[in-house]
Amino acid sequence: MLTLINLNNHKKFLNLFQNTLLEFSSIFLTSLQIKGFFFKIKGKIGLTGNAKKKQNKIRIGRLYLSSKLHKIVCEKNISKTHYGVLGFVMILTY
Repeated sequence: MLTLINLNNHKKFLNLFQNTLLEFSSIFLTSLQIKGFFFKIKGKIGLTGNAKKKQNKIRIGRLYLSSKLHKIVCEKNISKTHYGVLGFVMILTY
């Protein structure tokens, strides 16, 4: 489902999201029994019409996609903005 979102402070939000995950990563990994976490946002992350495509990645813990020892949960979605489409990928291993 495409939803229209406003990313006026997109860089601040991504920095806050990344800092929050990194600060509380030990709590997430131990209490939720998660081995690794990966988040990627890709697309036109800008406030102008001619913004270039960028991608930001956040990776915490161990994340081996080829390993058969861990279970993997992958969620993909897209979101429509005023300036284009953003793609989101989130992967958890446990």
